[in-house]
Formats: sequence, structure tokens, C-alpha cells
Amino acid sequence: MLQNMEPEVAKKALEQFPEFTKMALQVMSDYKSVLEKALEDNTESSKQCFYMYNTVMDTLKSCPEKEKIPFEEKKYYVDKMTEIAEMVESKDTENRSSTGK
Repeated sequence: MLQNMEPEVAKKALEQFPEFTKMALQVMSDYKSVLEKALEDNTESSKQCFYMYNTVMDTLKSCPEKEKIPFEEKKYYVDKMTEIAEMVESKDTENRSSTGK
């Protein structure tokens, strides 16, 4: 590209390169900071989400252990636990894709 420019124009373009490089590096640094903050926020949000899932799961686990409840009610609790397990898996997959792991 430079070989197709007039020598004076090419010289001016090359003179601008150090400033462009500084600006590009600053933009990338700022972008990295934004991504790190987003991941940090996502991690905290994920921890809260998994804590809630665990709380609900613990409650549901104790329900089917009761002796005098009908089979359908036990099945309901097991189905709900399965739903939560699927939600946890989905959240984990989401987290892995956002962190590249």
C-alpha cells in the first residue's frame, strides 16, 4: 500500500503510525479491563445463582423422603430436582462459553 503512495504522503502516514499504535494499545487495554470486570460480575452472579439452586435442591431432596406422601407427589419433587439440575448444567455451559473454558 505504501509503495503506491507519493513519497511525501507515505512519509506523513508513517509519521502517524506511533500515535496510532499508542491509541490502539490503549483501546485494547481499556477493552481488556471491561472484559475482566464483566467476567468478575458474571462470576459473582453465577455464585449467587448456584447458591439459590443448591438451596432449592436441598429443600426438594428432603420432600420425597417423607413416608406418607403419594407416589405422584414424590415424582413431582424428583421432576423439579431434574429441572434444577438442567438449569445448573445450562448455567455452567453459559459460564464456560463466556470464559472460553
